Amino acid sequence: MPYVMRGRNESAVYVETRFDVSRARKWLWAYNRAGGGEPCTFLHLFLYGLRSVHREYPELDRFVSGRTIYQRIVPSISLVVKESLDAHSPSYTVKLPLADAGEALAAYSKRIAEIIRNAREHQERTEREMTLLLRLPGWLVRVVMWLRDRVDEVNLLPFALIRDDPLYTSIFVANLGSLGLPDTYHHLYEYGTCSVFAVIAALQKTPVTDWDGTSEIREILPVRWTIDDRVADGFTCAAAFRLVQEYMEDPAKAFGAPEEAARGKQPVTA
Repeated sequence: MPYVMRGRNESAVYVETRFDVSRARKWLWAYNRAGGGEPCTFLHLFLYGLRSVHREYPELDRFVSGRTIYQRIVPSISLVVKESLDAHSPSYTVKLPLADAGEALAAYSKRIAEIIRNAREHQERTEREMTLLLRLPGWLVRVVMWLRDRVDEVNLLPFALIRDDPLYTSIFVANLGSLGLPDTYHHLYEYGTCSVFAVIAALQKTPVTDWDGTSEIREILPVRWTIDDRVADGFTCAAAFRLVQEYMEDPAKAFGAPEEAARGKQPVTA
């Protein structure tokens, strides 16, 4: 397939999942009320659920480089963080580790919050490196980038160059719901190794009809995915989506009672 479909956007498949988070909102309210640490949000549940996805379906953590499909060794998540909802406030891109095996939700939420707080320092360091590169003449920048791409095609870029690069990641997540943006898909980047992009949209109050014909208004959270079709088939993606759905719709099943989870306790199977 990498010889038939040579680029990520040529190979992109677009999928929408819709999670009924009505029960999860109540669970999160009780969790945050009981806990005295970092608040937990739908985003934290989503990021934590991705750990199980990559553990159960490592095919989704593959990438294509130089017509070869590679399995990633160190999974990670990249995320855009805005300093505030003001139009002129800066945005930072952070690269997060997946939750460790056996790591409780409370501990993972705390670790994410700490990384995000340090995002500004990391972004300033990255921007200094880019500023030095862009001081070169334009033709020389193109030559440097061309050489870099050729080395990357044979998977020989030094780890130090890609360790903190947010586009060398398992999945890129954009929480556009916090900005109130609806119905948005995102392209994949040809640069880097990211094969999956997930956009969390704004919450929607939607009438839902149950199996017995009764209808009620529920809170639906759409997540729109862009996936490189060369790394995993549709069956694997469908199974992965169902796993994320379990975390988003019924956190009590994964983490137990919210009061216990807030104290750092949760079922061993989570």
